Amino acid sequence: MPSSKKWITIFQIMEEALDSRYARLGEAIAKKRAEEGLTQRQLAGMIGHTSSHSYVYRIEQGKVRVSFELIIKIADALNVKVSDLIDF
Repeated sequence: MPSSKKWITIFQIMEEALDSRYARLGEAIAKKRAEEGLTQRQLAGMIGHTSSHSYVYRIEQGKVRVSFELIIKIADALNVKVSDLIDF
């Protein structure tokens, strides 16, 4: 049976890969938002987070694990297909 240390290492690798994907998603959102000429505050309002732009900032930094539903809302707000944001 594998040691627990090995499983922790595998788990860490999987988490890092997932974090990397959220970072790339955030980069794509930031790029598309800039291309649309929107501020983070404007995008936040368009996706239902009117009280703060910091949520969009955290998404763009890859700090938030966004749901697929939210990715759809963001894509709609940015006038792009979901696949334009997650093409990695």
